[in-house]
Amino acid sequence: DLVPGDLVEFQEGDQVPADLRVVFAYNLKVDNSALTGESEAQERTVDLVVLGHGGDVEEGEVEHKGPQRKIPAIEASNLMFFGTIVASGHGKGVVVGTGDNTAMGQIAGLTTSGSEDLETKPPLMREVDRFIFIITVVAIILGVAFLGVGLGLEVQTVVQA
Repeated sequence: DLVPGDLVEFQEGDQVPADLRVVFAYNLKVDNSALTGESEAQERTVDLVVLGHGGDVEEGEVEHKGPQRKIPAIEASNLMFFGTIVASGHGKGVVVGTGDNTAMGQIAGLTTSGSEDLETKPPLMREVDRFIFIITVVAIILGVAFLGVGLGLEVQTVVQA
């Protein structure tokens, strides 16, 4: 069993066993399609390289100007995530998250049901409930409207015949 701080070696074809921070990489690319849906393998390096956006991981300080913007962990070039596949290369990484504390575990947590109480329901379940409520209201309104139109056009005589 892996715990945060363990050193893991990986090579092409391996499934990443936990969320890892890359400490050594040679020609390393990871297939994140299970997590992000991206079709192309993403390059992973020891250094944190980011192309844009705001999010989760501190990018560090630059010449005493204070912290730079935050970036999403999923876009950090020095992180690999549980369940993804090493597409090419090899390297080593330090475990930073296991189980529910992985990116995949957090996504799974959005779908697990805790309680029927609205306050403790996962966000995904609250959104699904809201969507179902809206669709139900629209269906009832349309049903009543068509019933009214049908009665106004005296369609009931066709139905009775």
